[in-house]
Amino acid sequence: MTILLILSVITLMLSSLDVSRFLFPDIHFLGSPDFHRYLAAAVHAPVSVLETAGEGGPWGMAILALYMVDKAEGETLEEYLDKKIFSGMESDTVEPDEKDIEGFEQFTARYSDNIGIMKAAVKSLKS
Repeated sequence: MTILLILSVITLMLSSLDVSRFLFPDIHFLGSPDFHRYLAAAVHAPVSVLETAGEGGPWGMAILALYMVDKAEGETLEEYLDKKIFSGMESDTVEPDEKDIEGFEQFTARYSDNIGIMKAAVKSLKS
């Protein structure tokens, strides 16, 4: 019974989205153009992604270490990144699409409307 309830909630939440987008195994979460498109829809703003976006935490930590060693006196991290790291890097900007914004808003409304059902499902799993 609980499993059916959880599946029903998930089905209800995803019914406002084009679920086929989530079924393709070659779409990688953060590096995916679809992810950037969904993020642009969620924040109602363009999303720019640099070519290094998929490098992850170790690359970022190395850049922070380099900043600590290489920065000019009084130079902020933002200035350092703009001048020495990201200047000249290729980026891709994704504009929010009205259809995606509408789908995201429908998803969010359905998700919010069904939080009580999800809490009840989790509570019944614990008991």
